[in-house]
Amino acid sequence: MIGNLRRLEAYYWVARLGGVGAAAAHLGLTQPSVSVRVKELERELGTQLFHRVGRNVRLSESGVVIAAGWSPLRFADRSEIGPSSKAAVAKTDRRAPRPHPQPT
Repeated sequence: MIGNLRRLEAYYWVARLGGVGAAAAHLGLTQPSVSVRVKELERELGTQLFHRVGRNVRLSESGVVIAAGWSPLRFADRSEIGPSSKAAVAKTDRRAPRPHPQPT
């Protein structure tokens, strides 16, 4: 499950920041590692999430659909969450993810 979350996180930041380099810098990773995570997610989903032209990326139709509905906790396995926590998860679904701290 951690690998899936890392792939989704990489996809999210590439989509939000508009490029693999910006996402890599934000996540404190290398560009190739972010690219690999996105490609693994695409392979897992069976669809291309970005159109790639040189160093530029643009969301594909599938990528737009996923970006429109993405929320960090929406992908969590809610079957393990107790009744009192479900309300907290529902509230959290509407919030944007917190940015990662920048390395110093």
